[in-house]
Amino acid sequence: MSSCKYTNITVMGDTASGKTSIIVKYIHNIFTENYISTSCTKLYKHGEYLNIHEYIDVRDHAINCKNVHGVMIVYDIHNQESYHNINNWINECYRYYPSHIPIIVCGTKSDLSGGEIYKYENEEGDKMKTFIVSAKTGKSINDAFTFLLDQINKQYIVARIKQHEEDTDKNKKWCVLM
Repeated sequence: MSSCKYTNITVMGDTASGKTSIIVKYIHNIFTENYISTSCTKLYKHGEYLNIHEYIDVRDHAINCKNVHGVMIVYDIHNQESYHNINNWINECYRYYPSHIPIIVCGTKSDLSGGEIYKYENEEGDKMKTFIVSAKTGKSINDAFTFLLDQINKQYIVARIKQHEEDTDKNKKWCVLM
């Protein structure tokens, strides 16, 4: 992690996939039926020193936010186009962010009934965890954010250990006996 005092999470996905709703549900435990179109939102959950950035264009975010620690890709489980765009979002993440950044996938609107449901299946070897969530009922919202934050913390600990090992190696004094 960087010297940034906050954990920075980016939430991205297609328009109307439910990004804002799951963020607001997680931070304020509120859900509204009214659709609010957002293109870039920055919300804070101060008690956890957490910044959550919402973007529908990862390139804008990659340029503007240098300290991304984790990514949540959101899609609507009832929208085939949103489902098919998951891999596009994943590829954009790999293009703009370091490969060690944890990424999870969240299928939203699990509370809605009827119609076909599209569930993202991880490709073989893909370590991304998938959650099916509902901002309306709160189903699995906390689980998804908690899992992502745990993955970020693990990355931070590994990075600190590596840095400590490098610093220790630099400070070793070598003695050659002849």
